[in-house]
Amino acid sequence: MAGRVVLALWSDRARSGRYFPVLICMGAVVVGLVLLMIVPLDSTPVVASLVAWLGFFGFGWYGPWVAYTAEIAPPCKTGFALGLAMAVNQVAVIVAPPALGLLKDTTGSYLPGWGTLAAIALLALIATARRARTGHRPA
Repeated sequence: MAGRVVLALWSDRARSGRYFPVLICMGAVVVGLVLLMIVPLDSTPVVASLVAWLGFFGFGWYGPWVAYTAEIAPPCKTGFALGLAMAVNQVAVIVAPPALGLLKDTTGSYLPGWGTLAAIALLALIATARRARTGHRPA
C-alpha cells in the first residue's frame, strides 16, 4: 500500500520523467527476486525485509506504470492502449500463481519460480529501457 502511494507521488514529480520510477521499480523487483535465490532465508528479519522490499516495489509499480502507459500511447488510442495493457496484466495475475505453484511442485523448490519471475522482469526492463533510450514511441 505504501509503495502504491509513495511511488505514484514520486512518478508525478520525477524530473527525469514518469518512466524513471517504473524503471527503478522493475530493477528493484529483479534485485529482490535474485536476493530471494541467493540469501539464506533462515532469518525472519531477512525474509521480512525481502518481502517488504518486493511488496513495496512489486505492487507499488502499478500506478506509475498505468500513468506512463497512458502518457506514451498515441492520443487517439489511449483507451485501447490502457485496456490492452491491463488485460495482459490481468491474464498474468490469473496465470502466474498456479503456474509458479506447479513449477514449485514439479521441481521441489521455489528457486525456478523466482528465477523465472526475475528473468521476465529483467527482459521487460531491458526491452523498455532500450525503447526509452532510442526515444521510440509507439505509433
